[in-house]
Amino acid sequence: LLGDHIANAISGACPPMHASRLYAPTTHLWLSVRRRPEIPKAAIRAMPWSVQMGLTDRGIEDLGDVISIEPLLASFPDDGTVKRGEGILRIEWEGHRITTADELYHTVWNTVTGATTVAAPIEGTVQRVHGDCKHILSDTFLVEMYVGEESLSEAMQNLVSEGEYTKLVSEGPRGLFADVVAEGDHEADGARVHADAVDR
Repeated sequence: LLGDHIANAISGACPPMHASRLYAPTTHLWLSVRRRPEIPKAAIRAMPWSVQMGLTDRGIEDLGDVISIEPLLASFPDDGTVKRGEGILRIEWEGHRITTADELYHTVWNTVTGATTVAAPIEGTVQRVHGDCKHILSDTFLVEMYVGEESLSEAMQNLVSEGEYTKLVSEGPRGLFADVVAEGDHEADGARVHADAVDR
């Protein structure tokens, strides 16, 4: 059975959040870090930082239409502790993408289904997982964690500022469902297929 800490972590609402952010460029997550006011700075062994996280616009480009969000709470210890890289929630999605054109130059679309697992970019304890929202925006936070000083310091080595992230995204590949700016301006099919995507 899940402990009370985890059982109470699921929330159906997906509130927007506006704050200064750091970015995980490999997973396209943003992180908003705030000190918990109730934790004194002298409490070194406590977890004095609250970290809320969500998907960036670039991360959302790989999702299509969200079908469901499944919190992976069964894999957590009762106190909600997760290590860096462990899955927190799984997003099921489907969408459509242009694959080719027929002999009359009509656009041909394929339906694509897949799943994206949001993994913890930092070690800590999960406080809230929003597992019931169908419309994910770039200001929607999906997970809130409490983290310690050491964990935060280690995670900072893999996070970048908004400016750095924007530059990296502009130089990298577009998402699976990114808008096509010009007809025929496509990458090869395989270059845009998410690792978990399956064509129907």
